[in-house]
Amino acid sequence: MTINNFDDAIDESWREFVNDLAMRLGDLTYGGFNFLELGASLPDKGFRVFVRFEASKSRGVRCSIPSDLVRTLRTVGTPAELAQEITDRHRRFSEMGWRYLTRKHEWVIDAGRKRHRLVVAQVVELLRDLWNIPHPTFLTLRDPRGSVTPFEIPPQPDVEQRRHLSAVPDLSIPPAGPQAEPDPTTLAIRVSDCCHLAELVLSWLSATTQRELTMADHGMIDLPLTDALPTSVFVPQAERRVVFTATVCHRLSDSSALATVVKTYSHLFRGITYIVSSDHVYAQLSVDCLVFHPDNMEAALARWRYFVNEIGEAVVRVLNPGGPGAHECAHSTMPVGMQTLLDIFARGELSPERAAHLANRKADRLRGYRTFCETMVLDWAGKHRQALAQHAPAEEIDLCAEMTADLRRFADLLDNAISLVTRPQ
Repeated sequence: MTINNFDDAIDESWREFVNDLAMRLGDLTYGGFNFLELGASLPDKGFRVFVRFEASKSRGVRCSIPSDLVRTLRTVGTPAELAQEITDRHRRFSEMGWRYLTRKHEWVIDAGRKRHRLVVAQVVELLRDLWNIPHPTFLTLRDPRGSVTPFEIPPQPDVEQRRHLSAVPDLSIPPAGPQAEPDPTTLAIRVSDCCHLAELVLSWLSATTQRELTMADHGMIDLPLTDALPTSVFVPQAERRVVFTATVCHRLSDSSALATVVKTYSHLFRGITYIVSSDHVYAQLSVDCLVFHPDNMEAALARWRYFVNEIGEAVVRVLNPGGPGAHECAHSTMPVGMQTLLDIFARGELSPERAAHLANRKADRLRGYRTFCETMVLDWAGKHRQALAQHAPAEEIDLCAEMTADLRRFADLLDNAISLVTRPQ
């Protein structure tokens, strides 16, 4: 088969897939067989749902794509290139008629029966361009009954039999049925002072994350570790204002880098400010709360998470150039020099011999690193147990487990380095 014939065969398979899926959307009914999900297995991420088609009350279909699946995959490049990529992607979805729902972190488009095929064709275009899906056989279709075709339910008249697609094993399928409508009776609460607001925020965040969050002595509420950057929330003293914050640099060495970040991203993420204090740089979103309402907080949290997960890591890279230890925090309780070893260890380039050399073969210094590392192991192991007990999201549980395991390996490496420098010559 020639290359041209091969490409034609692939295109024909996609055309059949579009026709097949468009016909299936016509069988969706609100409150019954009400959704189809299209997904695939991704390297190192397992099965992910790319697109969800859901029946609406108006007899149409809403198609939704999680925003985290359309975020940039760029890991290198200038801030301007990343900003342009984000802008181009937003423009592409908007020109195709999609809308971004900030609170739900997803792109959506609504389609009546006459537009089913058009929407499916758009989805196929995105699957091929954004996720490089080469052929429909790489995709899996599933429904609310755990099958992949509505024709495994009691037969209905005048239904054309369609080809079968493999179901995804061992996936928990949510029960079918109409989704709960938001409660229109939720009342706003007039905030009396900062302490009152802090209590409201803590209660709301705990309910939203389904975790028993706590407030530290300094007023910080740490959110679960499910975003690209660790996030904390606090209420400033004597103010009725809520601040979402994340540390993006521990030691700013080049103020022009911060200027680059502000210039490049400010028009894409309005409301995000950058605060410099004691050489640290904090990204923040501030929300005035003279009156507290869950909807306002939900919108603010969604805006913050969109910023953090969209370009948070890119901002950190821009503000932290240089090799390991170049931006080691001067105010950290971590022993001086240990952060450098951790950075090199994370890159897979640290050996016991190199650790001993970087510590000037001083056993006491290495023992100090080892003692501090043990406290970090215990801390992350505790977070892991807590995440398991509170049924945290899988990504948070995995992160805590990986951090605990990595720190234990780092501790073992330090033990070997200590043995090297204390070994009799």
